[in-house]
Amino acid sequence: MTQAELAEKAACQQSAISMFEKGRTSALAKKTVDAIAEVLDLDISKHALVNEVAAASTLVAKYCPVDDCPTNTPYVVSGALHFAVSLTKAPNDQKTRCSFCGELLQACCPNTECKSSVCEGSCCPECGADYVANCQGLEGSEAVRWADDQRAHIREIWKHNRAGLGDSG
Repeated sequence: MTQAELAEKAACQQSAISMFEKGRTSALAKKTVDAIAEVLDLDISKHALVNEVAAASTLVAKYCPVDDCPTNTPYVVSGALHFAVSLTKAPNDQKTRCSFCGELLQACCPNTECKSSVCEGSCCPECGADYVANCQGLEGSEAVRWADDQRAHIREIWKHNRAGLGDSG
């Protein structure tokens, strides 16, 4: 059976099967591995690779903890600077870096006593800790001006990205 035939029967992409054959276990979700095993009439329930694939295919929400990274949108409430984080789905068991600033993305609350999984918003719903710390140290009208400037900067970045900034020149 060819990779293409197997992919069709298992309802996945041929390229994923190719990567999987080359040892990239995270190329397939556990349900796809199970589908392939069923197509090939294999019992893989006790195989160590099944657990490795399951762990590698677990995606979690992650965010960049850097306050002036364009992935975090600043806003001010009652004179206090906060950041709405952009979440990225990434494998739980792999270090993932921010595509803008290169910082390691975080998957949990920064409060060392809490460590709840990250979710939508700017702070942890369990303990209330801000996901992104106000390293600028700004408050009041200074925070408002800085947040306005940062949001304008973010808009420019996205505008240029949509316009094809990736062109060389």
